[in-house]
Amino acid sequence: MSKQKTTRNSGFTTKQIWLLVTVLFVILTAVLAALFYLHIEDITKNRITDLINEKLAPSAEIEIDEFDISYYPLGATLRGIRLIHRIPFEENIPERNADAIRKLEISEISISDIKIFRLLFGDRWRIDRIDIDGLHVELTPFPSKDQEESDVAITRPDIRINQLRLADGQVSYYRERLTEDTAASVSDIYIVADRFVVPEAGSPIHAFFDDIILETSAITYSLDNGDYELEAETFVLNSRDGILQIVGGKSNPLKTAAEMALEAGQPKDKFTGSFDEFLAEGVIIEDLLAREDFYSKSVRLTKPGIAIRRDRTFPRPEREDRMLPAVQFKNLPFPVSVDSLIVTDGYISYGEEYMEEDREGVISFYNIEMAVNRLNNRLTDDSITVDIHARFMDLTPLRMKAEFAMDEKGTHRVEGRLGELDLTVMNPTIEGFLSMRVRSGIARSIDFVFQADDDQSNGMLIFIYDDLEVRFLQAETLRERRRDRFRSFIANRFVVRSNNPAENPRNATIEYERDKQRSMFNYWWRSISDGLLESIRR
Repeated sequence: MSKQKTTRNSGFTTKQIWLLVTVLFVILTAVLAALFYLHIEDITKNRITDLINEKLAPSAEIEIDEFDISYYPLGATLRGIRLIHRIPFEENIPERNADAIRKLEISEISISDIKIFRLLFGDRWRIDRIDIDGLHVELTPFPSKDQEESDVAITRPDIRINQLRLADGQVSYYRERLTEDTAASVSDIYIVADRFVVPEAGSPIHAFFDDIILETSAITYSLDNGDYELEAETFVLNSRDGILQIVGGKSNPLKTAAEMALEAGQPKDKFTGSFDEFLAEGVIIEDLLAREDFYSKSVRLTKPGIAIRRDRTFPRPEREDRMLPAVQFKNLPFPVSVDSLIVTDGYISYGEEYMEEDREGVISFYNIEMAVNRLNNRLTDDSITVDIHARFMDLTPLRMKAEFAMDEKGTHRVEGRLGELDLTVMNPTIEGFLSMRVRSGIARSIDFVFQADDDQSNGMLIFIYDDLEVRFLQAETLRERRRDRFRSFIANRFVVRSNNPAENPRNATIEYERDKQRSMFNYWWRSISDGLLESIRR
């Protein structure tokens, strides 16, 4: 029997070697993946904070309490973000826009579907959605020139976010760095911006997004001179639906008309105003933000009210000529086009106060319903028509129609009719404006029509009235002196017509040269008064 010799080979075959390499590669990959998994949060957090802190250093930096990563899809959640001033804010001399931020806190930021390698190793950021909740910012005046923007070439990452959402935001603005008096504030800010990008520095706001929804509440703004505080309950801007809405607008005077006049050393108007809702539909938001062009299919203003008071303690000074409102509208530096403007349940009041004598003359219009068509300041071949219904002094109906040409002379036509009115109730107003008092008299109706421009008004007025008797007053004190009584007696017997019956009415001519230092309201009132005075003269 022959013996066979068995040969043993202790080396690895090629197949075994490749199998071993594969196993080692898998193990190494798993180890690296585990290490990456363990450290990705720190890497990403450091990457984000470094990019932000480059803009803030050395005076401030951002701190983040929590930073969590999710993987399916890849995202991140940041909690407890806040701005820390490394140089005390009151000691820091502002040189960059970032130095104007006094306080910055964010409760949470959620980032969804991050292209992680572009974020970590490149300058092209692609993110599906970012949600920011609980933003609180306090701002002070920005430096007149941002040194960083002016002197340093900044390389910004290419950031594109499919949707950016901000909820529960609050922004406050202070006119001085160390003051605690808020100049402006906005609360409950809610923003949804579609296809958000970060453009070059100095780009207009519309370049940041394709569409935007902005909703805020509790808006306040104090004027620099401290005369007024402006408020709004809510503000809505929706470029998707073309809506601009303001609810609960108010203008609150912080001083009396006498205080304003005393500070100015001359008469000054005090405006108290409010409205329930301003709603513009069919607005092209991009044109509004990009070029300040305002186009709207319809605007509705609900329950607007304005009360104007002027203190007459000081004499009226010489002033520059005023352009008529239609000319001012025509010469606006931006186009305005509104197909239809509707005002419902409005109120206007104008009064002149004589504080030393504790008296006031007021003209008021209640329940104003107004329709304006073709409100356009760029179509010179067309005109703006206005139709108004109101209650004069809340006592009698007033109907007016006006048509305004868009020319440089402010050409317009006004016609109207005032209903029956006991003229004695007008004494507080008549005394101040005409220096006379009505002892008796009933106005049955007043019809007027006049054509006016920047220079003068011409037209006709029919004043139907009964039993008119007047008393002339001393202009400064509005008291009837002895000689005024004699003048009143003579006037009532020989000058003033006590009746103008409807059966055979006397038509009065309106011819009034405009005082170009006064308002259009004064222009119209004086034009009508010119016809009224001619009507009652014998």
